[in-house]
Amino acid sequence: MRPGPSAYAIALPLSSEGPTTCTVYEPGSGTQIVFDSQSLNVRVECQLWASSQAGAGYLWGYERAAMPDATHVCALTDPQRKLTASVIEQTDFVPVSAADKAKGRSACASIAAAGWVEQTG
Repeated sequence: MRPGPSAYAIALPLSSEGPTTCTVYEPGSGTQIVFDSQSLNVRVECQLWASSQAGAGYLWGYERAAMPDATHVCALTDPQRKLTASVIEQTDFVPVSAADKAKGRSACASIAAAGWVEQTG
């Protein structure tokens, strides 16, 4: 995973269409990163994460994130509490390998190192 997003959530563009969500995935991996905001367009976050991993992609849309039945590795929020990042292990289609689990923990650590905090409530 790339170094964590910097604490620039406030610089993300406002969403004129309401809440946005975006999920970064890698082919063959069950580990995903879900960015979600009630007021900001989170597509930029997914583009940055996906661009750092060969073959990675993202799904983006105007909606609130509906978390699938998955193992939650971490759930963090930016210091302004306008953006959340959840790292999950989705095993419905692809088994999660030891390498995937390590990438998930690394993603959590990178996001936390950028000043994000564990999400509460």
